[in-house]
Amino acid sequence: MPLLKCLKTLAIVPALLLAAASPPADERPRETLESLLALDIATARIGYRIVTANAMLCDERIPASGMLLHGIEQYGGEYRDAAARLFTLGEAPGVAAVLPGTPAADAGVRAGDAVLAINGVPTAVPASLRGKGDFDRMALVFDQFEEALVAGPVTLDIVRGGERLSIGFAGVPACASRFQLEPSSELNASADGRYVQISSAFVGYFANDDEFAAIMAHEIAHNILRHRDRLDAQNIPRGFFSKFGKNAARIRETEIEADKFSLKLLANAGFRMEAAPDFWRRFGPEHGYGIFSDATHLRWKKRVAMLEAEIVALRQAAANTER
Repeated sequence: MPLLKCLKTLAIVPALLLAAASPPADERPRETLESLLALDIATARIGYRIVTANAMLCDERIPASGMLLHGIEQYGGEYRDAAARLFTLGEAPGVAAVLPGTPAADAGVRAGDAVLAINGVPTAVPASLRGKGDFDRMALVFDQFEEALVAGPVTLDIVRGGERLSIGFAGVPACASRFQLEPSSELNASADGRYVQISSAFVGYFANDDEFAAIMAHEIAHNILRHRDRLDAQNIPRGFFSKFGKNAARIRETEIEADKFSLKLLANAGFRMEAAPDFWRRFGPEHGYGIFSDATHLRWKKRVAMLEAEIVALRQAAANTER
């Protein structure tokens, strides 16, 4: 159930989204929102494919629908009016997009539908959240929708073109991760146990879907393997002190484990495992600094070598199983 984070000022939008032939000033928010939505859909498509193909590997699963929801509260400043017009967003949450071949698409849900209620429970804005330009309200809606899917088939009361409809469907098993596109010029990806977050600039950097999937699979692996919980249980700090001594060593262990496990996720979802070392072989010489080269991560050459060795081992194990 991917989403765009709150947009408040044009300054946070990466340069890659602002084409050389810039549209008129009053059209720029619309153009930016359209570009970000395209990236959000791409993130959803790759993430959905990985978590549904690997549901059997996850001890925590949630039904996936293939439907992207958003709300007007996510958009601030000049983007709010543009979002209202472009996405026909009002007080109710709206469907930003529906991935082809998913339960929501097969049931007939369409982009632009306004979701009034989930299993008869209204999606109205709590009074404490009205008028805020953030994600708090939609976080509640996501929880509401997810709980309804877990309980069984879900029924959405929607409005489309002024007509009120009810649409029902069941989700498909998936690993429990939500995906979040962050408008940012930084090349970043992270996982917090529940969300996988990736920057818009990073999405624009990938050479192909397989590279994109390699990074997504690495972050999803962190969530599946509960690395944040493990590090928290060991009182491993985040930030500056994470880069030294045993703190860095233990974080590095989870990074290596996520890298290795991500190859299985890629293979199960039909992506090329080789895309992972290919990506780091390209990214390393260009951007191999900061978080990707400090003591919490392998240097890029060692990372490539480790990934390639693991691919050989996985292929050999598969060959032995087939004999």
